[in-house]
Parts: sequence; C-alpha cells; structure tokens
Amino acid sequence: MVSKVLGYAIIVGSSIVKFPQIHNIWRSRSAEGLAVSMFVMELIGYVITVTYNIVNEFPFSTWGETFFVTIQNVVILYLIEAYTTKNFFQLFALFGGLGAFLISALIGVLPYKILSTLQMATIFIFSSSRIPQISSNFKNKSTGQLSMVTFLLSFVGGLARIFTTIQEVDDMIILVTFIIATILNGTVFFQILLYQQNTNKINQQKKTE
Repeated sequence: MVSKVLGYAIIVGSSIVKFPQIHNIWRSRSAEGLAVSMFVMELIGYVITVTYNIVNEFPFSTWGETFFVTIQNVVILYLIEAYTTKNFFQLFALFGGLGAFLISALIGVLPYKILSTLQMATIFIFSSSRIPQISSNFKNKSTGQLSMVTFLLSFVGGLARIFTTIQEVDDMIILVTFIIATILNGTVFFQILLYQQNTNKINQQKKTE
C-alpha cells in the first residue's frame, strides 16, 4: 500500500519535474551549458522504458513518471533547437523514429527479445546521456542553465522509485536502470550545488555583455 501511494506521488511530482528546466531555457532564451546529447539519449531511453513497461503490463504506478518526463524532454529538445541550431528536420526525424519504434512494439511487430535487450541497453544509454553533461560541468566549473530544482526532484524521486520497484516489480533490469539513473542525477545535482557561485557569476557577466 505504501509503495503504491508513493508510486503515484512520484508520478504527480514528475508531471512538472522538468518545468523549472523548461522555464530556465525559455526565460533566458538560451541553452547555455546544456549538452543536447544528454536530452537526446534520455529521450531514447525513456521511450524504450515506457514501451517495455507497457508491453509487460507493469502497474502504471511503477513507471508512470517516465511517460510524463518523456513529454517534457520533447519540449526541452524543441526549445534547445529553437534557441540554437534550429535544425528541426533532424529533431522531428528523431521523434518520428521513436514513435515508429513504440508502435511496432505495441502491435507485436518488434520481437520481445529485442525489446528486452534494448531495455538492458538503457542502462548504458542513461549513463551515456549524463556523462557528457557531467564532464562539461566539471570542465567549465559551471552548470549553465541546468535547473537545480529539476535535478533535486529527479534525484529524490529516483530514490523513491528504487523502493517502489523493489516492492512491486520483479524485474532486475528495471531496478538497475533506476539505480544508475538516480546516481547520475544525484551527481549532476551536487555539481549544480558545487558550482553554483561560479555559474551565477558567469550568467551575470553574459547579461551585461
């Protein structure tokens, strides 16, 4: 019962978890300090995870936040393109490819064995998504437009999701995926705290230029 309530609480929180990040990009009209590859890899991993959970008919309370975060990542990627390269063709091609993947899995065209293998691969996908951002933060000693609130909520929500997964889902692949994602989100969050002063200084300098 506790894990079920906690699961739905995570979903409610996740429905707005990336709003602070979206607001930061929109307000500053800038994607400064954001690694596009992080959000692309995240989106790919999220779509695979949503698909895997739907096909396995796992309770929505154990993965629903991934659905909402996926939608928010789509918005973030659109804003990044709008304020940087404006290469919307590649972006929409990505969205179309992921949509085709989802449909093919749901109607049974994609073999389950492949889907299961891809879900295992999300462990590496999520790692690959965060490492460039973590490396960039470390190199620049700044976190640009990354939102502290978003990564705090992602970290705390991840810890809670690990608990609910242990309680309700007998799937080691899903559990390991959440553990890795939580560790990486926590790393970025603590980088934001560590480099906050320098980040504010750099952002202030850019405003006066």
